[in-house]
Formats: sequence, C-alpha cells, structure tokens
Amino acid sequence: MDKSDVTSEPVEAQGERVRDQRQLVVEQYKNLRKGYGLGSFNLPDQASIQEAALALSIGGVDSAEVLLDQLHSCLLPLLRDQISTLLRSLDQESMLEDPGSNLEVIWELRSKLEHTLARIASVVVVVSPKPLPSSSRADDQHLQVFKSFRVHDLNMRMCRISHVIGNIFLVTCGHIENMNPTSTEESRSKLRGYESEDHHSSIYDIYDDDQTEEALNSIESIINCLNKSEADAAEEHWKPGLLMMDDLLYMAIRSSDVSSEWKSIRKPVLRLTEAVKPIIKLSRLFFAKLSKRGMNTKRLPPFSEMNSKQLKCLYESSQTIANDLHELWHLLFKADAAPEAVPTNTCDMTHKVETLSSHFEAPLLLVVIYLVPLIPETDPDHSYYRSWFATWNTQLMLATNHFQDVARSVCHIP
Repeated sequence: MDKSDVTSEPVEAQGERVRDQRQLVVEQYKNLRKGYGLGSFNLPDQASIQEAALALSIGGVDSAEVLLDQLHSCLLPLLRDQISTLLRSLDQESMLEDPGSNLEVIWELRSKLEHTLARIASVVVVVSPKPLPSSSRADDQHLQVFKSFRVHDLNMRMCRISHVIGNIFLVTCGHIENMNPTSTEESRSKLRGYESEDHHSSIYDIYDDDQTEEALNSIESIINCLNKSEADAAEEHWKPGLLMMDDLLYMAIRSSDVSSEWKSIRKPVLRLTEAVKPIIKLSRLFFAKLSKRGMNTKRLPPFSEMNSKQLKCLYESSQTIANDLHELWHLLFKADAAPEAVPTNTCDMTHKVETLSSHFEAPLLLVVIYLVPLIPETDPDHSYYRSWFATWNTQLMLATNHFQDVARSVCHIP
C-alpha cells in the first residue's frame, strides 16, 4: 500500500482511497486470522520448520532450550508490543481524524505480525511437536523444562493465545469496516454478523479496557510461565484449591459464631464442624509452607528430579484436597438440614476424612523426597523442613483420628 500526498486530493477521491484501503486491510487480516487465530498456531512455511528442526537436530536439547528462550525473551514480547500497537491504532477518535494514516499503520503491522507469528509457530512446532506425549510420563525426570507436563501446559496456553489473537483480528476487521457508521446500533449490528459467523460471543466488547488488558495479559502469562521454576508453577496451580479452602474455613468458623446466621446449627453437627476446622487449617498450612511464604523463599534450583506423572500429582493436589473438604462440608450441611426424625449416618463423613488423609500421602512423599533435598544439607533449613513436614504429618493424623472419634461418639445424628 503506497503512501501518497493527499493535501490537494479531492474529498471524493480521498473517500474512495480510504474505502480501498479499508477493503484491502480487512481482507489481509481475515487471511491472517485463518492462519494463526483459530485455536492453534498453524504450521508456518515448510522452510521455516526445516530450519528450526535442523538447528534442533544439530544441538539437541541445548538448541531446544535456545528456541524456548527465544520464544520467552524475544518473540512473545514482540508479539505483545505489536498487538498493543494494533489496539492503539484502532482508537475511534484517531481513526476519524486521520483514517488514511491509521490504516497505513495497521497495514504495515499485518506483515510484521505475520512474520512474528510464523516465527513463533516454527518454535512451537519443534519444542511442542504433535502428537503430544502423555502429560503423565514417568521417564522424563531429566528433561527439565521439556517434561511432558510442562510441554502440555505450554501448548494449552499457546492455544489460548491463538483464540485471543483470533478475536483481535476479527474485531479489527469489524472496526475498520465500520469506521464511519451511521449509528452506534448499526455498528453493533454489523459486528454481530461477525459473531454469528464465527460463533464468538461479546466480540464487540473485546476493546473495552478490561478486555484489552486481558488479551495482553494472556501473552504476558506465557512469558512468565516459561520462566517459572517447578516450585513457582506448583504454587500457581494451587491457587484455586486454596481459595476453596479459605472459603470453607470461613464458613466453618462462622458456623460456631453464636451471633451468625448459623447459630441454630444442630449440636452434633456443630461438634463435627469443630473437628473439621483443624483438618482445613492443616491442609492450607501444607501448601503455605511450600509457597513463597515458606520453603519457596529459598533460592531453590528451578528443576527437581520429579517426572511428569509426579509433577501432575503435586500440582493437582491442592484441588484434590479442596474437593474432598467441599464434599465433607456438603455432608455436614445435609446432616444439619435433614429432619430430626431421619438420622444421618456419619460413616460417609469418616470415609471422606480418611480419603482426604490418603490424598496427602503422595504429595507429602514427593516433597520429602524431591523438594526438601533441593536445599543443601549444610543449610540448617534442610533439617528444619524435614522435621516440620514430619510434625505436620503427625498433626494431620491426630486431627483425622479426633474427627473419627467425634463421629463415633455422635454415631447417628438425632
């Protein structure tokens, strides 16, 4: 698209030129979306793949690490900056003031975006080749950042980025085609046509400040993900489960507050609820001790000797424990809500507590065998954490036994 001096250009000619620009830009962004914005990064040209694959075959894992570092330190930040520039160029006020210049910027960005996305796809196809191996491999403990569980996580995040980019390209087309809508409602109606065609909802709103920030943050999340240690990644995976535990502890504390709305809770259920509190607290404490508030404050090596199957177990343990606690709370709720003439057997509750305790066995073992040894034996913290987790395990056993004793004394809630 050639720039031209339009100072003396007739208004009608300017309008015609802008319309031609608009049509050309829209067509190019539609094509770009087909290649890189439909949920996965399509394969770039074969020459790019062969070049990346050849480099990898010569250097092995070291070259793969170089490619991944390139993705982290260069390509993704470049993509983030280019997307940010594209979003700024679509500002409605500047579009109305100088549509030709803005369209020129957007046109030039298209080729830059295409080049960046092709380079990203070349790296992804090499470091995350299809079909992906099982995310629970038991023989990849030596692969560090290329453990299958992490490769699956990278692939999932890249697919998410592709969806975000697809939405951006989609709405770019809609905004450009509606640069001078006769009314706001007309603009929205035309954009709804894009929605129905591509099965996207609320597409028009992607340029709200929150949506724009989310799009850029999704790219930033991959940049951060590639630089995380296994301990950092575990802490990120634990967040949803820990939020559930916080909510359950709050409800358990409120249930024994005589001034709360639950002051009419039945006494046997109240006794069981009191016995659950230490279990919830100990569950939260286990993960807190492994977080940046605890052991992860140490400058630990980024990778352990855990394989992907073990990493998956550790990363998913918070949600597993939170689900157990939620199911236990549901049993207590049902017991309190049941008619007094229909006694509730506590066997299901004791079984659930036993299940919860057993679900801690594997994560605890992984921590003691693989994470604590990352601290040098000469460091006093090495012995401290070994002793701490042993004491924690004893406390969990005592809390579990206490709940079972209370359940037996209650037997059937009258």
